[in-house]
Amino acid sequence: MFFSMMAVTAFVACSSDDSEGSGVEPSITVNGKEAVTVAHDLSAGTTEAVEVVSAGKWTLVSKTEGSDTWCTPSVNGGNGGTTQLTFELGATEEARTAVFDLSATGELMGYPITKHATVTVMQNGSGSTTGETNVAEVRALVAAMNPTMTKVDASAEILALGDIIGVISGDPGETPNMGNKYLTVIQDVDNAENSGLMINHNNVSTWKTGQLLKISLAGAQVQKYNGTLQLSLSNSATVTVLEEGVEITPVELASPADIAKYESQLVTLPNVQTASEYAEGTTYAQQYNANFVTDKGESFVVRTNKTGNEGFGATAISNLSGPIVGVANCYQSDNAGAVTVQLFPRNAEDVAGLTNPRFTIQSSSATISEILAGGEGAYKVENATVMAVTQRSFVIQDATGAILVFRGYNKEIPEVGSVVTLDGQVTTYNQALQFAASATVTKTGTTTVTEPSATEVNASNIQSIIDANKVVFVKLPGELYKDGDFYNMNLSFDSSHSGSIEAPAESLNIDSYLNQVVDAYGWFIYTTGNGARFTIAATKLVSNTTTPSVKFDKTSLSFAATGAEPQKVGFTAQNITGSVDMDIVGTDADKFSITAQDASSVTVSVAGDNTTDAAFTAQLVAKVGSETLATVELTQAKAAAAGAETIELDFSTSSYDIPGSSSATEQTFSTGGYTFKYRYLKYYTDGNYVMFEAKSNEGSYLTVPAVSGKKLVKVTITNRKGASSTAQVAIYPEDSTTAVAGGEASKWPEDAQKLASDLTFNLTGTDAGVAYRIYAIKGKNAQAVKVVLEYE
Repeated sequence: MFFSMMAVTAFVACSSDDSEGSGVEPSITVNGKEAVTVAHDLSAGTTEAVEVVSAGKWTLVSKTEGSDTWCTPSVNGGNGGTTQLTFELGATEEARTAVFDLSATGELMGYPITKHATVTVMQNGSGSTTGETNVAEVRALVAAMNPTMTKVDASAEILALGDIIGVISGDPGETPNMGNKYLTVIQDVDNAENSGLMINHNNVSTWKTGQLLKISLAGAQVQKYNGTLQLSLSNSATVTVLEEGVEITPVELASPADIAKYESQLVTLPNVQTASEYAEGTTYAQQYNANFVTDKGESFVVRTNKTGNEGFGATAISNLSGPIVGVANCYQSDNAGAVTVQLFPRNAEDVAGLTNPRFTIQSSSATISEILAGGEGAYKVENATVMAVTQRSFVIQDATGAILVFRGYNKEIPEVGSVVTLDGQVTTYNQALQFAASATVTKTGTTTVTEPSATEVNASNIQSIIDANKVVFVKLPGELYKDGDFYNMNLSFDSSHSGSIEAPAESLNIDSYLNQVVDAYGWFIYTTGNGARFTIAATKLVSNTTTPSVKFDKTSLSFAATGAEPQKVGFTAQNITGSVDMDIVGTDADKFSITAQDASSVTVSVAGDNTTDAAFTAQLVAKVGSETLATVELTQAKAAAAGAETIELDFSTSSYDIPGSSSATEQTFSTGGYTFKYRYLKYYTDGNYVMFEAKSNEGSYLTVPAVSGKKLVKVTITNRKGASSTAQVAIYPEDSTTAVAGGEASKWPEDAQKLASDLTFNLTGTDAGVAYRIYAIKGKNAQAVKVVLEYE
């Protein structure tokens, strides 16, 4: 009886078009799409009908093993035209899914052609085609791994889920606004908090907005890249389109502060405008970080890929007000320091609502302490006193606290002692609140300034001052030096931080204090350099003639296992009577000795050859009394294994034909019988070093040669004096972005910006005869004057 009914159903479901498809260019759609999903609850029954429209003969085949035991299609094919298709389902206690491929065949100019469509049949408790998305669950497990900038394999809990299922709400394509054709976002349909994820996959550019995808998690990796959780899916992962045209309703946020709750999800802010008016015709791609505010004065950034998305990027920025839509994102360089909340509009439609007249932000009268408690917004502060000035900003204080006012270079700065009224927007910069440049400054009088007692910054309190995140008056001791246009300080106490003088006013006469130990008095305003530099708006500099200071010109000395020559390290000493006390301490102190010392240098020698299978390590320390003021790491290499080999690239003496401009095309050079491959590298003759151009490029690398029968066991990279100490490099196998054991992404020492320093990778996860890459992590340019490779 069942088969009789099926026969009747099949007969009435087909149209009268009996074309066999001969000579017909085939086409096939289901409900007008390439893929649809139908669903039913766990009980037995029939799905809703879908409409198959084809040109040419078509057939239906299940792609899910075993589905024939519980899911029976009403027809298994047709001869063209329109067909109604349903599926008869058996009862079940567990959710299940079957995928069917519909293929239409025909010819074009005598050549056979096949076109495909997909129907996914879902049976679950809710009977919903989207009720089984699990992005929130995957995201929670990714967050629980506390990922870093370095990709690591997904946890067993993530892999146990089998698949990630969600809707693409980004703008995948060859030039997406997310800035990378391998990136998009996937999210749950309900758009609840924390239900989106950034996805990395080689085939992202072929996906479409609104597709409901089911993607295998096998081989997945996770990372937190510049503040954003990211799931990298295996390029061989199975991707199934469950549905197309799924619409996500953007969540309306009350404040940009809520963006963090909806990272990698579609959101809208209902009433916004540009913070200041851009020149007519300025496009989003030209500005790429456009500053916007809400009608409450809260700020955020509208981010645009300046090199891609020609469609949206070419859209002119409207200076009018209205709603805006985009993908929520939180940017935090190297996962440290200030967080910028931003939106990625996907297309011109997302910004088309900016058509209303500009609004006026109404400021709230407040004290400075009330501003610090209330956060971003529009405020009016009266009768505040200017306490310090820089070339581009000033510090004001009232009876309740102090705050920075940013103006910008070549703008009028009121003199110290001015009494002023501030009216305008307060924004966040480097995690600290400040009045924005658009705020109105009105001078209402003058007064005599009395500076408060300074808190002397030292090793025990520097972090607590930073964590308190308040503008306070301090005394900062250290050696002042200039790096390019910046005035920085080597602090007189042991700390991972350095000091920095914010855009010093001419009245400081700062150049007369260079390379001296000083006490810098001023207002701590924020940290820069991803939290590394303790930055003050200085009011005065005083030569420090009492605090002893010693600085070495190197951070490390490396000696060969055999025949090692003595090495000299220079130092400068201030405020020390007599000679500097030098000593060697540490695990293998007896393997090193000080063989000479004068007023500006010390020579270190090794006791003899190292014949063991472990490196010797110790530290050269400069002391005054019992206090250690400076340290140099000492290492003598372990005995070389039989047949060990060392390859050295010395960029200070040779460019190795690396050109002065970088290229996305992989290039090669040869030396010593070995061939090296590289991408996004360029050579600087002014300084004789090679630059890994990774600031804005993904994939800046140097592939080092495979040596037959030998493993790469150690890589030492010497950076250029003055190079960024926040640059990161890792050691990857060729054509992989997973670091080998011992080759995880690392930075040079904190003081590498002032000194040439070594970054050493002791590798344990390499294989013999395999090539590896020195890979610069995107975000910072790495600079190298020497690379030493050791093989065993």
